[in-house]
Amino acid sequence: MSIDHPVIHRFRRLARELEICLAFGFAERIDDDVYNCAVFIDHEGNICGKHHKMQLSEGYDPSWWYNRLGQASRAFDTPYGRCGIMICNERWNPLLARIPVLDGAQFLLIPAMGSRSKAQDTAVLDRGKENGVPVVEANVGVTLVVNAGEIIAVDRQEEGITFGEITIPAVADPQPAERDRVEKEFLDLRENDMKVRLERTHKRLREKAAQSK
Repeated sequence: MSIDHPVIHRFRRLARELEICLAFGFAERIDDDVYNCAVFIDHEGNICGKHHKMQLSEGYDPSWWYNRLGQASRAFDTPYGRCGIMICNERWNPLLARIPVLDGAQFLLIPAMGSRSKAQDTAVLDRGKENGVPVVEANVGVTLVVNAGEIIAVDRQEEGITFGEITIPAVADPQPAERDRVEKEFLDLRENDMKVRLERTHKRLREKAAQSK
């Protein structure tokens, strides 16, 4: 769906009615391409910013119009300060947390649907420690809140509400030159990494098919 799809407008109305901010993922269509996207809506129903997933666990093929890779990560202003978003598998990559922080992000949000392991908890905690910012992750089966370098709330329920209080640090000036350097480093590494991951995925599928015969 596009960013101005009726479903998105429904969430914008809901944010206004409840007077809360909402952040969630959806498949965003732009022209003929589709991106794994997360959007942030403020308590007045305004879209503050969005992020396209830049790293896929399964690898990437350029022909995948239905799951295009994002090309940049930027922080954006919210009622709570500047926010950066990482989506699911991106939490494992320190560079993808560093980029929005260098763009001024004072906190990070991670919508996810993946690993429930303690290793994923450690990865989210590390992203907060490395950058000195709070992190809130909503994973399917794991909701995690990191503040001041510690996990202050964790919930491993499929459904529910998790409460945690975070301290958002003072505004930091963006460092665009360093941001762009780190982003380029990631993009250069990604080119080969996505090929390696894709081959690993194909190998796993071939082995699974062979076992089912």
